[in-house]
Amino acid sequence: MIICRYHARVVPPILRESVLRLNPRDDGHVVVYQSNSTHRKLVDFLLQATDRSCYVFGYDRTEGREGNVIFMKKSEEGFLKLLEGCSYVIQGGGHTLMTEALHLGKPILSLPLKAMVEQCFNALYLERLNYGMQADMMTLEPALLRRFEERLPEFRASIARGHFCGNDLVFGLVDTFIRTGTLPVSGTPKVVE
Repeated sequence: MIICRYHARVVPPILRESVLRLNPRDDGHVVVYQSNSTHRKLVDFLLQATDRSCYVFGYDRTEGREGNVIFMKKSEEGFLKLLEGCSYVIQGGGHTLMTEALHLGKPILSLPLKAMVEQCFNALYLERLNYGMQADMMTLEPALLRRFEERLPEFRASIARGHFCGNDLVFGLVDTFIRTGTLPVSGTPKVVE
């Protein structure tokens, strides 16, 4: 019989350099990313719930405008520029955008797709950690966004206490594991140059 003992560490996410170079600010607009573009309900919700400019990525419609809703073409540079200056993010529940937004101090309204278990868990913990709120795409109402916006200072304060970039820690752990074959249970490993 072979008994193996593994240690696991929960660490902050790895962020791309293009995100780490951003200088977050609040220009008043909203970044919206929803990969399920079949729901017209989200666009109607944005039109009714806010006067803020809402830059929408991920829909099959990639240009044009309806009132305050602006449909955007896929562009990493354009997306990051808008993310850098947004007041908050409305998204499904995907991990990458969620962690990038939190690193930049942006509260999140998460609308997870029910069939996507990971999105549902991400949205649940986002709400439990007080970084934002979750809602059901099919029951959106304008009052929801007003409640969310009233709590923006509270969400920002919770986010400010978090740590959302694990690059140095993760790379140090990988380096230690490659060199020693073990994973430190605690502490911060040093990367050998």
